Amino acid sequence: MTRQDSAFDVVIDGKGYMLARQGQMNTGARAYQSESVGASILQQSPEGQPYGNQPAIIEIPVVFTDLSHGYGEERRIHERRYYYSENMDCRFPGMILPGPYIHPVDLNMNDLITGFFEQNGELYVLGGRSCKKIARNDAVTTDKTFGAGTRSTGLALFDQDAYIAMGWEESIWMRSHAGVWTQSDDVRLKSMAVFRDKMWASVGDNSVAACGWDFLNWANWTSAYNIGGSANPITGMVELEDKLFIGKTDGLYALTQDGTAVQLLPEIAHGIDPENCKALKVWHGSLIVPHLRGLLRFQSGGDQANLVTAITPGWDAPKSCPVVGRITAMCGEVRWLFAALLTVDGHTYILAGREPGANEAVSMPMIWHPIAKLHSVTCTAMHLSGLWENPRLWLGIGQDAGYIILPRSTDNPYFDPSCQYAPSGTLYFSSHSLGSATVAKVFKYIEVKGRHLHTNRPIRAYYKADNRPWTLAGEATSGPTFAMALPIPGVPANEMQLRLDIQMKGLDCPLVIESIAARGAERPRMVEVVSLTIRCADKMQNKEGVTDRRSGAEIFESLKALEQIQASILFRDRLGLERRVLLLSPVTRSEANALKDQAPEDLAVVRLAMFDSPTNTAPSYGIYDDPLSVWDGDHVWAEGDVFTWGSSKWGNGDYWGL
Repeated sequence: MTRQDSAFDVVIDGKGYMLARQGQMNTGARAYQSESVGASILQQSPEGQPYGNQPAIIEIPVVFTDLSHGYGEERRIHERRYYYSENMDCRFPGMILPGPYIHPVDLNMNDLITGFFEQNGELYVLGGRSCKKIARNDAVTTDKTFGAGTRSTGLALFDQDAYIAMGWEESIWMRSHAGVWTQSDDVRLKSMAVFRDKMWASVGDNSVAACGWDFLNWANWTSAYNIGGSANPITGMVELEDKLFIGKTDGLYALTQDGTAVQLLPEIAHGIDPENCKALKVWHGSLIVPHLRGLLRFQSGGDQANLVTAITPGWDAPKSCPVVGRITAMCGEVRWLFAALLTVDGHTYILAGREPGANEAVSMPMIWHPIAKLHSVTCTAMHLSGLWENPRLWLGIGQDAGYIILPRSTDNPYFDPSCQYAPSGTLYFSSHSLGSATVAKVFKYIEVKGRHLHTNRPIRAYYKADNRPWTLAGEATSGPTFAMALPIPGVPANEMQLRLDIQMKGLDCPLVIESIAARGAERPRMVEVVSLTIRCADKMQNKEGVTDRRSGAEIFESLKALEQIQASILFRDRLGLERRVLLLSPVTRSEANALKDQAPEDLAVVRLAMFDSPTNTAPSYGIYDDPLSVWDGDHVWAEGDVFTWGSSKWGNGDYWGL
């Protein structure tokens, strides 16, 4: 049973003290005062400041308005980033759009698409043993069927004529600018590139040769140059800055003027893979190299050292993020590099990447956004065409094709009425803790702000509290701002993750999401702090009328000594409750108001923060840090001992406290 100390008002670290008496302190002061303190540590982001300025314990918003710095961040660390999306376009500040609609074009090839080329204002597609033409009205006709059992492996344009490599099984074909097909008798090639006004090609798994004219005649080809080791076949070739770069399964090589092949990336040569360097592309004066170890940007240094930078999409994304994998095709325009990313489960995401601006505080060398998803297919070719009124990004989708309509005079498709949008999409935001994953919050409602919100274009908002299952909050069907209340009495969570699912009616008028906010309130952990005003006087009597043998100076010094203890101490309060506390420095001293017929006294102020919860039972006292041993005043009793006290018996592991 809890009892007050019979002699002293309070006991601190085993020593008793008397509190100041009425009249010794100024009006309104208290000798014993307890208050609960809970410091707010949540951090409102710059995005959230226009959405409310209340103290966090009243309301604080989790706000997303700008996601233009890319995907891959499961938990919010940096502003303007998100987890990932499917068929959503987050590239533009303050504007989240549906992703682009991919117009399907059925080709019915017998193999994957090899590539696209244009001749005389017409678009042609290679795949398997066929070359097909796509007209301006998207009608498909077969332009050429190659030999049975063969497939195209590469192509190059030279002086308006198209040359198609067929690998080692069949000689190359030429389609002249006049539309005439001609096959060589003896020239068999695999990868091709134009370099220094000559045609260069792989003439074996490990060798390349050049030809300056009449490419269909083997006699006009030079002797072969060996490239690297014979165990690693050539996978691709491209020209950049007066150099011929050759990709192989063990990395990237360059052919020097004396015909020597130099391995440029020996540090990744161990990552051998048959898909390495297949989709080599030149963009912004750099060579973009797909590799098993990631996507690399190679910049030739001339006489200086070369610069190699990893620009892998999703490089910092966790394993749970599905938008990670291998790059299988690329195509670049002025600002954006488009890439096809094949995931381990066989889906393809179409990504748009850009270099950060000079004034953007971004640690990444490349900012990536997934803008479209292709289910269970591989994209093996990309081509940017200006044959239509709007530019088109053509995609080789498995054995068929598709295209995305790009805006004409702007990056943003919203400002070009010709652009069309995916019928549905999903956006996963980063989980947000407002700067502290350990502070409890209670969330009240979710607020969506946008344009063109309608019952025909609903936005479904979901939330995940502390990684629990997704829960539907509601549907935003009107604007510009729509609020969805969360279940009463609120959703408790340390972290909150949001998700939006959109549904379109038609492909032309897009939803525009300008912001989403989850409004909640901080519930900080409260700590009880006790302030004591203690008498420091000579010959002071305690509650039993016994004169304290300590002088006033000794009482104060014993309190000051507690400042040096770097651990919790035991405190018994006026009601007899015992708990562990931490002394808050400093211990201060002041002169007390003089009482009639009493000698002058000093008062010390001590502040104690509760270290644990109070208990109504007296604590057990361990000896030598052994919690299972107790002291009965004469000797130590350990676990398993049996002893009696009055009519009671303890033992066999029971815990006894005085």
